[in-house]
Amino acid sequence: MSTASFIVVVEKATGLRNAAGMMGTSDPYAVVSTPTAPAVLNERTQVVKNDLSPVWKCCMLVVLPTAVPAMLKVEVHDSNKGKDVSLQQTFNLFISPC
Repeated sequence: MSTASFIVVVEKATGLRNAAGMMGTSDPYAVVSTPTAPAVLNERTQVVKNDLSPVWKCCMLVVLPTAVPAMLKVEVHDSNKGKDVSLQQTFNLFISPC
């Protein structure tokens, strides 16, 4: 099976909503996954405490099969002691063979 390698850089986010409300400020992190090939990638950045414009500068190596189109999904969440909350920031990047 033929594959292609990509470096994905999750640089930063700006203007995130504050899911912490009156209890403080969100502690965001990003999750990068490949929903069309779940076994390939499911990585996350570090949590940045109390920041609505976090800078991660996180690099991830992604190796995808070239035979089928793929999708990278980036989701931003607020880290909590209980259940993490989506910050309703999701991006889908579609990758298809040339």
